[in-house]
Formats: sequence, C-alpha cells, structure tokens
Amino acid sequence: DDLHINIEDVINKAKQANVKELLSVGVTLDSFPNMLEMIVPYENVYASCGVHPLDVESAFSMETLRRHASHERVVAIGETGLDYHYKPETAALQKERFEQQVELAVELNKPLIIHTRNAREDTLDILRNGGAEKCGGVIHCFTEDLPFAEAAMDLGFYISISGIVTFRQAT
Repeated sequence: DDLHINIEDVINKAKQANVKELLSVGVTLDSFPNMLEMIVPYENVYASCGVHPLDVESAFSMETLRRHASHERVVAIGETGLDYHYKPETAALQKERFEQQVELAVELNKPLIIHTRNAREDTLDILRNGGAEKCGGVIHCFTEDLPFAEAAMDLGFYISISGIVTFRQAT
C-alpha cells in the first residue's frame, strides 16, 4: 500500500537482483485503483486484491472486490485472514470478510495471501470449510507452530518465513 514509492526505482533494483516478477499486495479496496494504475505500465508487475484483517472496517463491497479481483493483472486474493492480536473486537467481521474472500479465491481459482495472528483454529476452519485447497496460497510472515504449518501445507499452502523469526521473542 506504499503508493508513494518510486516504482521505477523498485523495478530497477529488482532487475539488478535478477528478480523477474513483482507483486504489489492489496490490503484495502479503496487503495486498489491507484495501485493498479501504478503497476499496469509494467508487464512484470502484478497485483493481489483483498482486505487485510486489520482493515475490515474500511469500505467493503463484494461486487467491488469481485470486479477488482477479476482484473487480468490480479494474480491472488489478499492480503486477507484473521488477526485477533490487534483487533479482537472485530473478530466476527474479520471472519465474515475472510470467508467471503476465500469463497472468491476458490471461484476465481486465484491463490490466497493469508495473514493470521492469534487465530489459528478459526483460520484453519475457514480455509477447510471454504474449500481453499482448491486454490491454495501462502501463509505469509509465519509465526505459528509446526502442526499449524503442516495443516496449512496439507491444504496446499506455502509457508512464508520473514524477518519476524529474528525477533528475540519469536519461538
């Protein structure tokens, strides 16, 4: 969602590092049109479209999400998921939005980009009940344990390990 960045600098640095394709990850529906406008001129830059669990109170419409997600440059649904650590009071709305986005990902056959924190059982339940094994995806910035990783991988998900693992309190 850092639309203020100079995308040409990012693309040039990526090329120097032998990166072939880039993904701009969407977290709100409001920011998506600007993100899409920014990336369309670059054939090797793609987008995902979704509503982050910490942004579920932002403007939302399934019709808008479906329209954005159906764009040819959108290759994934998300970032979506559940975060009960920072916003436990929005858990019910987070679950509703997550279920809707899983359903759309399965319908469009686009992988999911999942954010989950302190919501392991609900996350797995929604993925299982929503048929997410049909589209797969990635659990990004993984902070859970091996049983969760195995359950997610059984559903066809990859596990993304980020710099979080270097934090002193990481287990």
